[in-house]
Amino acid sequence: MDLDYYNPFLPVFLSDVKKGELKKPQRTLFLRDGHIPLNSFFKKHPVPCHHELLLYIHQDCKSHIPQRWVKNVMLYEIVRFSNQKKSIFKNLCIAGISHLEILKSLPFIEKKVDGLQIKGKSRYFYALGSPSLAPIPAESDVHCLNGLDFFSRDILSDSFCINKAPKSFVADDILTHMILSHNGHLQGVRSVKKESCSLILSPYHGMIFHTVAPKGSKRLPRPPSKIKNQD
Repeated sequence: MDLDYYNPFLPVFLSDVKKGELKKPQRTLFLRDGHIPLNSFFKKHPVPCHHELLLYIHQDCKSHIPQRWVKNVMLYEIVRFSNQKKSIFKNLCIAGISHLEILKSLPFIEKKVDGLQIKGKSRYFYALGSPSLAPIPAESDVHCLNGLDFFSRDILSDSFCINKAPKSFVADDILTHMILSHNGHLQGVRSVKKESCSLILSPYHGMIFHTVAPKGSKRLPRPPSKIKNQD
């Protein structure tokens, strides 16, 4: 599966940023990294490399921002578009789990979503690894699908979805965008009105930007700079 997704802000990983990019004037970077690479970056750079440098990072990594960086960071939150709260869902869909974990995790997952109304009995998984490692009984209501079948509106639209992919290294992961762009309801993702969104990524989801700077020094979003390949 392609790890990139459509975003006009040209998101990158810190590993893509070439030496010297952080010291250029008016440099703005939209980062997909999770807390482990960000922690490493902030330890290496305890103060901003340039006073005009601006980083966009995932809101889940807010607690890892050093105090001396707060004026140089904007947070982004991935949101789903909706005008009403939904209580009845078509399917239960789980992505980012290994085949070995499917059967042993199912009771925990069922308990976690207890109280939600799921119309269908089937449980759909998009799993990593070889299916032969954990064969699923044919009579089971558990279905392990490949990416092409799982990421479809027939499966995901109006379904309650859980993304169990680890976020330590990649906070802005492709599975989240794939689920939301197919009209899935993703656990942990807020539903907002479309007009309140800062950036629209699909007919069903987008992003809201938040500042972490002190009151009176709020930064306004500006388009992140495109990374140039260095020979």
